[in-house]
Amino acid sequence: MVFKGKSYRQYRDGPLDWRLMGKQKVRDKATDVHLINTIKQLKERLNAAERNIKERSTGSKRGSNLAEPKEKDGDTSETRQSEANKRKDQLIGLAEPLSNFKECQSQLKQRAVHTGRIKYSLLLWHHHYSLYPSRTFKRGWRV
Repeated sequence: MVFKGKSYRQYRDGPLDWRLMGKQKVRDKATDVHLINTIKQLKERLNAAERNIKERSTGSKRGSNLAEPKEKDGDTSETRQSEANKRKDQLIGLAEPLSNFKECQSQLKQRAVHTGRIKYSLLLWHHHYSLYPSRTFKRGWRV
């Protein structure tokens, strides 16, 4: 392997500047401390999320135990009907935003195609102008 003007050590280790080596160590320590703090914060967030999940799961078990006596009362058909109506209303409410989202996606696709055509025509114009800089354009470009 041939190294032009530099030794293998210089390619491997980078430039040897003794004045900057102390500053580099300080930067490395600061970076390490920052990474350690970030890892600690992420661990705390993970533990908090796990606690929340455990609380939710134990809360849902308690809620289901509380719901059983209500069903035994004989109001099951009314509660089921009201829950079904609520879910139906939620689904109807979500249908309109979903259709709006689909329309926005189709518009974005159309804009992307149009932008691509414009970029292509600009690229052709730039290429032609770089090949023939003295010519003037009398007709417009068509894509």
